[in-house]
Amino acid sequence: AGRGMPPGGGRGRGLSNLPAWMVDQKRGGANSKPPGSGLAPPAAPPPKQLGGGAPKAPKGQFDDALLPPPNAGHDAPGAGPGAGPGAAPVGGGQTQAQKRALFRNPTKVLLLKNMVAPGEVDAELAREVKEECAKFGPVNSCTVYEHKAPGVAEEEVVRTFVSFEKQESAIKAFLDMEGRYFSGRQIRCSFFNEERFKRNDLTPKEDESS
Repeated sequence: AGRGMPPGGGRGRGLSNLPAWMVDQKRGGANSKPPGSGLAPPAAPPPKQLGGGAPKAPKGQFDDALLPPPNAGHDAPGAGPGAGPGAAPVGGGQTQAQKRALFRNPTKVLLLKNMVAPGEVDAELAREVKEECAKFGPVNSCTVYEHKAPGVAEEEVVRTFVSFEKQESAIKAFLDMEGRYFSGRQIRCSFFNEERFKRNDLTPKEDESS
């Protein structure tokens, strides 16, 4: 007689010799998946941001919304435990008190410094600054002056003057513009003497209020 086959057919693979989940699979049962197969599949990795890296604004635009202040992630002066009212850092690390000290003698002329590097002034700078400052009130003029003499700090070389019709508009513009970013550079503001502006005396002085 030939060799006997195990019950259920197959070389030693009858139902009695199979794992329980395979037996159930052959019978069409509900528990027909191997152990662990009911776990949820691993989550797909998040899609990569196109271009990679942090977003960048085109050159010549107010990009303060896209760039963190220099003190981001660090303790700023006046912002530690127990700091009093008005000590929250504003304008890239300045406190409210420091900011108020800068406009004790406001005028109708606002001076913006450090907007572009020396030699990078273009025809669009005055137009863009005037459009931005017009949000705070009527603007009479916007003048960009580049100081050519040596021995001046880089942020003092390119000086942008905005003449407003009203002093209150210049104050609003100062509060908004001080510490903002333009083409990756942090703007510094001060009020400029109106008589000097009328004389076209725009060169840097030790005392800008003179």
